[in-house]
Amino acid sequence: MSDTVTVALIGAIGAILAGVLVELVRTRRRADVAAHEVQPNGGDSLRDVINRIDRRQLVASERASRTEGKVDRLGIQLADHLAAAAEESRTIARILRHLDLPDA
Repeated sequence: MSDTVTVALIGAIGAILAGVLVELVRTRRRADVAAHEVQPNGGDSLRDVINRIDRRQLVASERASRTEGKVDRLGIQLADHLAAAAEESRTIARILRHLDLPDA
């Protein structure tokens, strides 16, 4: 091969590599822009706020249900203890009659 052909071949390969490199950089930039578009917004959208409120409301409702159950069980236990105490002591029985406590 002559020197002219070798220089032309090296120049052509260099131009192809430069073109490929430029296209890779452009593709990378487009991919970065696309990736930025699909990143979460940090939870500031209205939908995110609504979802957080819904979750809090659900948790509060579950806690209220559990608390009501505990209060009901505690009321039953208290009534049982008061009934047992009234059976053992006339004074406690008289106090309970005067208090007029609602039945559990």
